[in-house]
Amino acid sequence: MDFISASRLDRRAFSLLELLIVIVILALLIALLLPAVQKVRSFAVRLEGINNLRQISLATHSFATSNGDRLPFFMRRSDPTTRSNPMTMVLRHINAYQSYQNDPNQWDKYVRAIFQHPTDPSFAEATQKYGDASFVANALVFREGMTLASCADGNSNTIAWTEHYARCAAAGFRSYESKPCYMLYIRQSPFFGKPFFDPLRRHSFADVECGDVYPRVINGAAEPVRDYWPASVRTFQAAPRVKDCEPTVPNSFYPSGLSAAFMDGSIRTINPSVSERVFWGIITPNGGEVISDW
Repeated sequence: MDFISASRLDRRAFSLLELLIVIVILALLIALLLPAVQKVRSFAVRLEGINNLRQISLATHSFATSNGDRLPFFMRRSDPTTRSNPMTMVLRHINAYQSYQNDPNQWDKYVRAIFQHPTDPSFAEATQKYGDASFVANALVFREGMTLASCADGNSNTIAWTEHYARCAAAGFRSYESKPCYMLYIRQSPFFGKPFFDPLRRHSFADVECGDVYPRVINGAAEPVRDYWPASVRTFQAAPRVKDCEPTVPNSFYPSGLSAAFMDGSIRTINPSVSERVFWGIITPNGGEVISDW
């Protein structure tokens, strides 16, 4: 018993200083680990958005394969009886749609999540709604009668889909919207500032019927134009604040560049420093421009 008691007496508890040192070391380790954890999470979320874009791109090719090489298309203003848009047309070719068919109560989980980017900043200012779309289709490509072979400039040199804020200025981009964009006709007056956009519009860019900036080939090179107004943004916006968002051009979710799906199925990032002619040259499907490295 005397030996046991002596052993217990020899034991010494942590001093306050030692305890503080341990706490400081743990705090430093946590501080060092947090940025790495945040970076991994940010990369995972960004990868999820790119995967959504890839699924839409693959579904586009699947649709074309099933329909004699024809591409999905937007309805024309001149033919309002044609109720169509690319997203709803490719919907059944997205893998997640099959999961939804097996579990009809999970539309948000399987389908809506594909059309919406997980870091779309416009959702922080307004609640997500059915049909909100964070990805837009190239209106010059998705026209009635277009096929994969219609991109004479080459499928690897033609953008099909890009990122875009779902809520931008007065416009809201909808995956189910079929009608053209009905804008109030104030094009000719500079006193109104930006033109008023219909609150709901189809998920498109480079769309002449929506008043977008679009490329016009001048002397063999694509120039950004807008028929009724100077193009204030010459290419795309790199992660703008929601209140500064310009609906007539694509918007990236990250400052490093714009994620885009090309007609060959590849997903690439376009640098914010890309030249105007190159950017709009890879939007025209058959402009015949000479595209330099970008």
